[in-house]
Amino acid sequence: MDIVEKFIRQISYKFPKGYIDMNNEQDVILLNSLLEDIDQKNPQTFTQCKEILLNVVKLKKDIVDEIEKIYNANPNNQKSFLENFRKYSITDLDKILGIYKDYIYIIKTGLGRGEISILLGVKDSTSGGTKEKDIKIKDEVYDVKELSSGEFRTASSGYITNSSFQKHYTYLMYLLSIINKDNTSTNIEEKKSSKKNINTIQDQIQFLTDYYDNEYKAGNISGTVIEKIYSILPELKSYTKSEGDIEEKPYIKIGNKKYEIDSVITNDDGTPESVKLGLEVKEQKALISKLLKHPWVVNPKLVYEDLNQIWLDYLSKINGLIIYDGGKLNLYNTSELQKEFEPYRILQNQLNIAKKETKSSSDKKKD
Repeated sequence: MDIVEKFIRQISYKFPKGYIDMNNEQDVILLNSLLEDIDQKNPQTFTQCKEILLNVVKLKKDIVDEIEKIYNANPNNQKSFLENFRKYSITDLDKILGIYKDYIYIIKTGLGRGEISILLGVKDSTSGGTKEKDIKIKDEVYDVKELSSGEFRTASSGYITNSSFQKHYTYLMYLLSIINKDNTSTNIEEKKSSKKNINTIQDQIQFLTDYYDNEYKAGNISGTVIEKIYSILPELKSYTKSEGDIEEKPYIKIGNKKYEIDSVITNDDGTPESVKLGLEVKEQKALISKLLKHPWVVNPKLVYEDLNQIWLDYLSKINGLIIYDGGKLNLYNTSELQKEFEPYRILQNQLNIAKKETKSSSDKKKD
């Protein structure tokens, strides 16, 4: 008879039917209560710990098997493992890491570095799995992240999909790409390799729209590009003012519509051969009017406010964040996170958060 069967037989008399009916809501509630009672007691064997990890903490069997391998490989630490199992508060991370440091590197799908050590040491903690936050303690939720080069990624909780930032960004690039579509296109790799190419506002707009076409399909916006967008916005008013006076420029009238002459193509002897037409006058003026009313053009600070709102939305879903950094587990509440970290860039549709004083320079090297 294994320990699970023995446990079920010992508690079966507590249930109205003499056994546990998993289809009965009251039976399930009572079972969870009994399992929680076990969790409060100090287990005497690793087998008891396994049952708690499987049935209370809700870890998958392959993860528990990995924990067991490490436990069996470290006989000198087994007594400490049992004596300290799930005894501590979430604020006792230094003690927990000291006791369960051998389990820090267990990383599976949906599990971050350090998460297992926390679940082994924190009383009442359960795993949120892949659909919820990493650590749940009764009504509180905590995310666990690893800091790499001063950054961490918010993952699915920090998606920019349907955010104000995404809507404003895609709309701005749409308007700029049409208004500036007749500007000579330059390969984005050439733009990246030589900042000298980006001189005029037309060049800057072209760089941003090329970047959008080539990089945003993968959901990527570098920190440098965000800065470029912010810096170009105040210039758009003067740029569109000169472009808007297109009736004063040469144009061709076709039917009732006027088309600006963008350029004249000449023969070798200098005589005109053909002309390249720009947008239809009314269409371009309408697009320029929309551009000037774009929220970011009206108020450039909204670029960072929209980005920061995704960060704030993420923070609203958690009670705290545990960051593994340099061999230590650090607990931050939401106010501390806002003070020390900020949104930096977007990779694969996910927000990257950076320490304010240690932003990664990798983006700047790329651009």
